[in-house]
Amino acid sequence: MAVTSLSANSLKEILFNLQMQLKNKGLSSGKQLLKNFLDADTDKSGFLSREEFESLLNKSGIFLSRMDVTYLMRHFDRNKDGKISFNEFYDTLVPELRPRSQSFVNQIWEYLSQGANAVTISHIYSSFKASNHPQVASGHKTEQEILNRFLEVFDATRKGPDGIVTEEDFRKAQREISAAYPIDENAFIRMLECVWGVIEGRQCGNNEIQNVEIMVKEKIRLKMSPTETEEKALLRVFKFIDLDGNGWVTPVEFIEVMRRIGVNLRDEQIRAFFTKFDTDGSGTLDYSEFSRAVGNINSHLFTKSTTHAFFS
Repeated sequence: MAVTSLSANSLKEILFNLQMQLKNKGLSSGKQLLKNFLDADTDKSGFLSREEFESLLNKSGIFLSRMDVTYLMRHFDRNKDGKISFNEFYDTLVPELRPRSQSFVNQIWEYLSQGANAVTISHIYSSFKASNHPQVASGHKTEQEILNRFLEVFDATRKGPDGIVTEEDFRKAQREISAAYPIDENAFIRMLECVWGVIEGRQCGNNEIQNVEIMVKEKIRLKMSPTETEEKALLRVFKFIDLDGNGWVTPVEFIEVMRRIGVNLRDEQIRAFFTKFDTDGSGTLDYSEFSRAVGNINSHLFTKSTTHAFFS
């Protein structure tokens, strides 16, 4: 049976299938795809035959029907010589960052580099908070899995801790990561906010987010009665903050109650706090999310020095 011409909708569906498979494979899939191509491109021409292309997809764990492979070959084989340009294929599958995402990535780089032309891998690694990643918070990934993919994306094992990361390196890494978010740019932005501790449009680092946690915890601790358990105190405070009693705390409710008890927070601090602990992406905090955010009230964070620093 002859293969019919590829419609725009058919190509879109095939590419969407590929993008979703990349998404399911996680952060480092784009880099792995590139590595596998370099292995398959034995003559280093930048082009692959159909056999090499099928081998590349299989090695990358991407599975398509023979008909879909035929469609892709026809689309990307520009000069009809039976080979496809990997650069065109990769650029379609892992497109450049959209303007909003690019602007935010630039903002994160400015925060990390503080005006420097390059930073070390160790600096990037220490700034990256895998524990804040939404997939870790939701239990879908472990912190170590996220860290391992982070190291792969930045090629950290080969470069070593003193290896250099330029702005272009950082941008390319975020582009590869964005392939895991082919549809929802908001989810990509939220993930970046969580792991880098920077709020889109305004800077609010991980240390500042921790400061918010400390301030809220200390206020709760000071209002606990001597005989009250932490669980009872948290539930009481949650109900106090949940002004309309619907079981969820909104940013507006949180800001209002924090002001009542003498904690004045900026908008970006509130947003950072909710971004970190709103694990289901609802825009609100339920009791389990709230207790995770401000639980362990009598933790080691509350020393005389830290309390004085935030309430003096």
